[in-house]
Amino acid sequence: MTVAALEGLRPRLGLGQVVAAARAAAAEANIAVTQSPTELRALVAALGMLRERGLLQELEGHIEALLDREDPPVLLRVHHVRLLHVVPRGVPLDECGQWSTDPATGPGQWLAGLERPEDLSVRMCGMLADQAVVHTCDLSDDERQWFSDRLPREGAAASEAFGLVLERRAEGAAFVMPANRYAGERELGPFVFPHRRRGGTVVHAALLLIDHLTQVGGRDAAMAPGPGWYGAGAGKVVGRLGELAAQYAGWAGEYRSDPSRLAEHVRALLEPPGLLRVVGGHEDQWWLSPAVARWTVVAHEPGQDTNAHHVMETAR
Repeated sequence: MTVAALEGLRPRLGLGQVVAAARAAAAEANIAVTQSPTELRALVAALGMLRERGLLQELEGHIEALLDREDPPVLLRVHHVRLLHVVPRGVPLDECGQWSTDPATGPGQWLAGLERPEDLSVRMCGMLADQAVVHTCDLSDDERQWFSDRLPREGAAASEAFGLVLERRAEGAAFVMPANRYAGERELGPFVFPHRRRGGTVVHAALLLIDHLTQVGGRDAAMAPGPGWYGAGAGKVVGRLGELAAQYAGWAGEYRSDPSRLAEHVRALLEPPGLLRVVGGHEDQWWLSPAVARWTVVAHEPGQDTNAHHVMETAR
């Protein structure tokens, strides 16, 4: 109940708000809320378990203060991306696709029917929750077998539980937040994918470079990290950014005069989520993940400010 309540809360909030949400979730499930000392100790123990597993972080104060006063001044941080680690898998379903046993009315039977997840399943679902994209080229043989056989069932169940969409391709998979449910830029983690509401020279340059390399970059070369990766030498990358800098007078002057510095910042934007890998050698080789094809720059529509850069996601 506490995990379900946390899923709908803000990343930073007070302990009292968490307690109120957990009690509301229990009441909605027709579980009696007594606010007795025993119930309070159980709630503190549950929150402590979530803290130990990294789902909750104490920014100010301690959860145990709830035992002394009703609404202590405790500030918490909820790591939403990690909540997926506790989603039960292998729950028996009925013919309608619903859980065959209601955990509220038959908790013992529900727990007994759970398929104890293998370490491999826990690891793979954890990867999908923690990483922007999971690339099949990075998986071991048994992980690729899980990807092929069990991802459609277990991955889809985990994504559906939290209102996400499982996107699966031969090159990899990802959990994606639908645009109509996206409430905050950092709601699901520390990285924000490039998009039209997060502008600036570096983001615009990265999107234009993605457009360029997905069209002319070498693909599926022998040295590529995996199938579908787009490659180009660092010299070509810097050269292309220099051409773009000459074309876009609105870019920051510090980057227009130094394409090498701009390349460093583009690299810093795309490397953390695994969208870019740079391999050293006689010349650094830039490899763009197949996942970058979700982003492109679109032409201005009639009547729009020609100095504005409009970006949209695609599913090319």
